[in-house]
Amino acid sequence: MKIISFDPQLIGTGHLFPDEIEKEYGVGYHGTASYYSEDIEAHGFLPKGNPFLPEDFEVLKYYFVKYSGDCAAVSRISSLQSISFSPLSPLCLHYVKPNMLGGQCLQDVKSLIDKVPLNEIGLDLSGVKRKISLIQSSNPVIYAVKLCMMHDKNVVFDYGTAAFHVSADISVDKIIAKIEISDFNDYDSIDVAKLNKIIRSVYYNDNKCYMRQLNPIEDDIDLIPLFAK
Repeated sequence: MKIISFDPQLIGTGHLFPDEIEKEYGVGYHGTASYYSEDIEAHGFLPKGNPFLPEDFEVLKYYFVKYSGDCAAVSRISSLQSISFSPLSPLCLHYVKPNMLGGQCLQDVKSLIDKVPLNEIGLDLSGVKRKISLIQSSNPVIYAVKLCMMHDKNVVFDYGTAAFHVSADISVDKIIAKIEISDFNDYDSIDVAKLNKIIRSVYYNDNKCYMRQLNPIEDDIDLIPLFAK
Protein backbone atom coordinates (compact mmCIF):
# COMPACT_ATOMS: atom_id res chain seq x y z
CA MET A 1 0.00 0.00 0.00
CA LYS A 2 1.38 3.39 -1.01
CA ILE A 3 1.30 6.31 1.43
CA ILE A 4 0.45 9.52 -0.43
CA SER A 5 0.95 13.04 0.92
CA PHE A 6 -2.16 15.20 1.04
CA ASP A 7 -2.01 18.21 -1.28
CA PRO A 8 -4.99 20.60 -0.86
CA GLN A 9 -4.06 22.26 -4.16
CA LEU A 10 -5.29 19.13 -5.96
CA ILE A 11 -8.88 19.40 -4.71
CA GLY A 12 -10.03 21.48 -7.67
CA THR A 13 -8.49 19.04 -10.17
CA GLY A 14 -10.92 16.25 -9.31
CA HIS A 15 -8.30 13.91 -7.86
CA LEU A 16 -6.13 13.64 -4.73
CA PHE A 17 -4.04 10.57 -5.61
CA PRO A 18 -1.35 10.33 -8.34
CA ASP A 19 -2.55 9.74 -11.90
CA GLU A 20 -1.41 6.12 -11.97
CA ILE A 21 -3.95 5.41 -9.22
CA GLU A 22 -6.72 7.77 -10.32
CA LYS A 23 -6.65 6.46 -13.89
CA GLU A 24 -6.57 2.82 -12.87
CA TYR A 25 -9.73 0.91 -13.74
CA GLY A 26 -12.17 -0.01 -11.00
CA VAL A 27 -10.79 2.02 -8.08
CA GLY A 28 -13.08 3.42 -5.37
CA TYR A 29 -12.27 5.78 -2.52
CA HIS A 30 -13.36 5.59 1.10
CA GLY A 31 -12.90 8.34 3.68
CA THR A 32 -12.89 7.46 7.37
CA ALA A 33 -11.15 8.16 10.67
CA SER A 34 -7.56 7.02 11.17
CA TYR A 35 -8.79 5.52 14.47
CA TYR A 36 -9.85 2.56 12.30
CA SER A 37 -6.63 2.39 10.25
CA GLU A 38 -4.80 -0.26 12.28
CA ASP A 39 -7.75 -2.62 11.95
CA ILE A 40 -8.36 -1.83 8.27
CA GLU A 41 -4.72 -2.32 7.34
CA ALA A 42 -4.54 -5.60 9.27
CA HIS A 43 -7.87 -7.14 8.26
CA GLY A 44 -9.26 -5.08 5.36
CA PHE A 45 -12.72 -3.51 5.19
CA LEU A 46 -15.48 -5.47 6.92
CA PRO A 47 -18.99 -4.25 5.97
CA LYS A 48 -20.48 -5.71 9.13
CA GLY A 49 -17.77 -4.25 11.33
CA ASN A 50 -18.76 -1.73 13.95
CA PRO A 51 -16.95 0.55 16.43
CA PHE A 52 -19.32 -0.41 19.23
CA LEU A 53 -19.31 -3.53 21.39
CA PRO A 54 -22.44 -5.66 22.02
CA GLU A 55 -22.71 -4.22 25.53
CA ASP A 56 -22.67 -0.71 24.02
CA PHE A 57 -25.72 -1.61 21.97
CA GLU A 58 -27.57 -2.77 25.05
CA VAL A 59 -26.93 0.64 26.57
CA LEU A 60 -27.96 2.42 23.37
CA LYS A 61 -31.12 0.38 23.10
CA TYR A 62 -32.23 1.59 26.53
CA TYR A 63 -31.62 5.23 25.67
CA PHE A 64 -33.10 5.00 22.18
CA VAL A 65 -36.35 3.56 23.58
CA LYS A 66 -36.50 6.13 26.38
CA TYR A 67 -35.59 9.28 24.45
CA SER A 68 -36.40 8.71 20.80
CA GLY A 69 -38.97 5.91 20.78
CA ASP A 70 -37.05 4.33 17.91
CA CYS A 71 -35.88 0.96 19.21
CA ALA A 72 -35.37 -0.23 15.61
CA ALA A 73 -32.56 2.30 15.26
CA VAL A 74 -30.23 0.12 17.33
CA SER A 75 -30.86 -2.83 15.02
CA ARG A 76 -30.11 -0.66 11.98
CA ILE A 77 -26.86 0.56 13.50
CA SER A 78 -25.74 -2.86 14.76
CA SER A 79 -26.42 -4.67 11.50
CA LEU A 80 -24.74 -2.54 8.84
CA GLN A 81 -24.59 -4.44 5.57
CA SER A 82 -22.34 -2.47 3.22
CA ILE A 83 -19.52 0.08 2.93
CA SER A 84 -19.74 3.01 0.51
CA PHE A 85 -16.96 4.11 -1.84
CA SER A 86 -16.85 7.18 -4.05
CA PRO A 87 -15.69 7.07 -7.68
CA LEU A 88 -14.00 10.46 -7.02
CA SER A 89 -11.40 10.87 -4.28
CA PRO A 90 -12.06 14.58 -3.42
CA LEU A 91 -15.68 13.74 -2.59
CA CYS A 92 -14.38 11.75 0.39
CA LEU A 93 -13.33 15.03 2.01
CA HIS A 94 -17.01 15.86 2.44
CA TYR A 95 -17.50 12.69 4.50
CA VAL A 96 -14.47 13.18 6.73
CA LYS A 97 -15.18 16.75 7.81
CA PRO A 98 -15.33 17.13 11.60
CA ASN A 99 -19.09 16.77 12.04
CA MET A 100 -19.25 13.63 9.86
CA LEU A 101 -15.99 11.83 10.62
CA GLY A 102 -16.40 8.21 11.68
CA GLY A 103 -19.31 7.14 9.50
CA GLN A 104 -23.09 7.16 9.54
CA CYS A 105 -23.30 4.76 12.47
CA LEU A 106 -21.42 7.23 14.62
CA GLN A 107 -23.64 10.12 13.51
CA ASP A 108 -26.78 8.20 14.43
CA VAL A 109 -25.45 7.48 17.91
CA LYS A 110 -24.38 11.10 18.36
CA SER A 111 -27.88 12.27 17.39
CA LEU A 112 -29.32 10.02 20.08
CA ILE A 113 -26.91 11.24 22.76
CA ASP A 114 -27.80 14.86 21.92
CA LYS A 115 -31.39 14.06 22.95
CA VAL A 116 -30.39 12.76 26.37
CA PRO A 117 -30.36 15.38 29.20
CA LEU A 118 -26.91 15.76 30.71
CA ASN A 119 -28.14 14.75 34.15
CA GLU A 120 -29.48 11.48 32.67
CA ILE A 121 -26.20 10.37 31.10
CA GLY A 122 -24.82 7.52 33.21
CA LEU A 123 -21.37 5.96 33.20
CA ASP A 124 -22.51 3.46 30.59
CA LEU A 125 -23.39 6.14 28.03
CA SER A 126 -20.37 8.22 29.04
CA GLY A 127 -18.19 5.31 27.85
CA VAL A 128 -19.86 5.41 24.44
CA LYS A 129 -19.34 9.18 24.30
CA ARG A 130 -15.63 8.75 25.06
CA LYS A 131 -15.29 6.25 22.22
CA ILE A 132 -16.94 8.68 19.80
CA SER A 133 -14.62 11.44 20.98
CA LEU A 134 -11.55 9.24 20.40
CA ILE A 135 -12.69 8.38 16.89
CA GLN A 136 -13.50 11.95 15.93
CA SER A 137 -10.27 13.35 17.37
CA SER A 138 -8.21 11.16 15.04
CA ASN A 139 -7.05 12.39 11.63
CA PRO A 140 -9.16 11.77 8.54
CA VAL A 141 -7.81 9.23 6.06
CA ILE A 142 -8.80 8.31 2.51
CA TYR A 143 -8.16 4.84 1.07
CA ALA A 144 -7.94 3.92 -2.61
CA VAL A 145 -9.27 0.38 -3.13
CA LYS A 146 -9.27 -1.85 -6.19
CA LEU A 147 -12.98 -2.71 -6.19
CA CYS A 148 -12.90 -4.43 -9.58
CA MET A 149 -10.96 -7.27 -7.94
CA MET A 150 -14.19 -8.07 -6.09
CA HIS A 151 -16.90 -10.33 -7.50
CA ASP A 152 -19.43 -8.10 -9.28
CA LYS A 153 -22.32 -9.50 -7.23
CA ASN A 154 -20.73 -7.93 -4.11
CA VAL A 155 -20.36 -4.43 -5.58
CA VAL A 156 -23.13 -2.21 -6.89
CA PHE A 157 -23.12 1.30 -8.28
CA ASP A 158 -26.08 3.33 -7.06
CA TYR A 159 -27.36 6.12 -9.31
CA GLY A 160 -29.02 8.07 -6.53
CA THR A 161 -26.02 8.23 -4.21
CA ALA A 162 -23.46 8.22 -7.05
CA ALA A 163 -21.47 5.71 -5.01
CA PHE A 164 -20.30 2.11 -4.97
CA HIS A 165 -21.72 -0.06 -2.20
CA VAL A 166 -19.76 -3.17 -1.21
CA SER A 167 -21.47 -5.95 0.72
CA ALA A 168 -18.54 -8.38 1.14
CA ASP A 169 -15.29 -8.22 3.09
CA ILE A 170 -12.48 -6.44 1.23
CA SER A 171 -9.08 -8.04 1.81
CA VAL A 172 -5.98 -5.98 2.54
CA ASP A 173 -4.38 -6.75 -0.83
CA LYS A 174 -7.08 -4.71 -2.56
CA ILE A 175 -6.09 -1.54 -0.67
CA ILE A 176 -3.59 0.16 -2.96
CA ALA A 177 -2.97 3.55 -1.32
CA LYS A 178 -3.98 5.94 1.44
CA ILE A 179 -3.81 9.63 2.25
CA GLU A 180 -3.84 10.78 5.88
CA ILE A 181 -5.06 14.33 6.31
CA SER A 182 -3.91 16.78 8.96
CA ASP A 183 -4.01 20.55 9.39
CA PHE A 184 -6.83 20.98 6.86
CA ASN A 185 -9.96 22.93 7.73
CA ASP A 186 -11.31 24.23 4.43
CA TYR A 187 -14.02 21.60 4.06
CA ASP A 188 -16.48 24.24 2.85
CA SER A 189 -14.48 24.41 -0.39
CA ILE A 190 -15.68 20.91 -1.33
CA ASP A 191 -18.38 21.39 -3.96
CA VAL A 192 -20.38 18.19 -3.51
CA ALA A 193 -22.91 19.02 -6.24
CA LYS A 194 -20.14 19.67 -8.77
CA LEU A 195 -18.30 16.46 -7.90
CA ASN A 196 -21.49 14.39 -8.15
CA LYS A 197 -22.14 15.98 -11.54
CA ILE A 198 -18.67 14.86 -12.68
CA ILE A 199 -19.42 11.30 -11.55
CA ARG A 200 -22.72 11.29 -13.43
CA SER A 201 -21.11 12.76 -16.54
CA VAL A 202 -18.44 10.04 -16.57
CA TYR A 203 -21.11 7.40 -16.03
CA TYR A 204 -23.21 8.71 -18.90
CA ASN A 205 -20.42 9.39 -21.39
CA ASP A 206 -17.90 6.59 -20.83
CA ASN A 207 -19.41 3.23 -21.69
CA LYS A 208 -16.21 1.45 -20.60
CA CYS A 209 -16.11 2.86 -17.09
CA TYR A 210 -16.47 0.58 -14.06
CA MET A 211 -19.75 2.23 -13.04
CA ARG A 212 -21.33 1.23 -16.33
CA GLN A 213 -20.00 -2.32 -16.06
CA LEU A 214 -21.77 -2.72 -12.74
CA ASN A 215 -24.95 -0.93 -13.75
CA PRO A 216 -25.46 -0.60 -17.52
CA ILE A 217 -27.35 2.51 -18.55
CA GLU A 218 -29.70 0.48 -20.74
CA ASP A 219 -31.21 -0.98 -17.58
CA ASP A 220 -32.39 2.45 -16.42
CA ILE A 221 -33.06 4.39 -19.60
CA ASP A 222 -35.32 6.86 -17.78
CA LEU A 223 -32.31 8.13 -15.85
CA ILE A 224 -30.39 9.25 -18.96
CA PRO A 225 -31.50 12.91 -18.67
CA LEU A 226 -30.27 13.04 -15.05
CA PHE A 227 -26.79 11.86 -15.96
CA ALA A 228 -26.61 13.87 -19.17
CA LYS A 229 -26.83 17.19 -17.31
